[in-house]
Amino acid sequence: MNAPRSFTLPCGLTADVDTVDKAGWHDLLDRFADANIYQAWAYESVRRSERDTSRIVVRRAGEAVAAAQVKIVKVPFVKLGVAYVRWGPMWRLRGRDADPTVLSAALEAIRHEYSVRRGLTVRMLPYFLTDERDTFHPLLRAGRFDRLGVETPQRTLLMSLEYSLPELRARFDQKWRNCLNRAEKNDLVVEEGTGVDLFERFIGIHAQMHARKGFVPGSDIREFRAIQRELPERHKMRVFLASTRGALAAGAVGSRIGDHGVYLPCATSDAGMPTNASYLLQWRALAWLKDGGATSYNLHGINPITNPGTYRFKAGLGGRSGRELHYLGTYQSSGPASSQALVGLAESLRRAWRHRRANAGRAHAGTSQ
Repeated sequence: MNAPRSFTLPCGLTADVDTVDKAGWHDLLDRFADANIYQAWAYESVRRSERDTSRIVVRRAGEAVAAAQVKIVKVPFVKLGVAYVRWGPMWRLRGRDADPTVLSAALEAIRHEYSVRRGLTVRMLPYFLTDERDTFHPLLRAGRFDRLGVETPQRTLLMSLEYSLPELRARFDQKWRNCLNRAEKNDLVVEEGTGVDLFERFIGIHAQMHARKGFVPGSDIREFRAIQRELPERHKMRVFLASTRGALAAGAVGSRIGDHGVYLPCATSDAGMPTNASYLLQWRALAWLKDGGATSYNLHGINPITNPGTYRFKAGLGGRSGRELHYLGTYQSSGPASSQALVGLAESLRRAWRHRRANAGRAHAGTSQ
């Protein structure tokens, strides 16, 4: 792990690297409207370990105005590797107008520290959507970050929460609202909270659903359980469970850090299929988000081709309050040519591994029918 250090940036700003402890980082997240679960301390420390994580803070006159958590992946015994930033940097201060000069300074700080100084290739998936492209793509290019042309940007549905709950309900698609109405008549028992015990119960129906659908999940729900243990109470994910006649029918997990909510793993058990329990849980999640002051709900990933059922569910939930968008994509600031070659090899191996997992999931589904 690199020793803490500071350096000066243009416009009178400074950057601090690895100077903030866990409690200080939690406090920093509270400052940013664009804070999110992927920038939480526990997200990388649980998944990668502290040794492989770095954090950088940009300050103006001592005040933190931008920050990013960085995952470091290095080749043993050589100074080559990749620095990954997911949904960062955070730079939109709560209660203030967004300042693009702060974003530019944050990009410069990240590039200087991890690409120039450490010789790493920096890969960044910023939390920017296609409706913001004209504003932020030029800033990223000016900061010497080029968009990767080999990937297809992920799609999502962004749901505005500017409306009251009754107004949101009226803006659901009619079929979605009908399913919610039926769920409310099914005598479902709903529990919600932040306890790890709720995660434990959710894991079972999550595994059951993926076995039924025959695909391998993109994220490990057990990692989310471990992350939950480490998050401060105010940043913990919310788990929603619905039961019918004493058996779990459905579960949903959501995150609310910063000014937006994020749709995380959800599942319906075999017993819950006829109950429409997932509709009721999302209704309860919306109430929780609204109560906490969230202004939007990112339904977090859609693909009408590979997962049409989930797409229809999310599209109906978004209704007239949702917009279908793409993320801008991954941007890269290249280190030495050797690091770039390493990145290319790693990406090839990762694609092969994902393909193998997907095939294994389909094979398992075929033998279990």
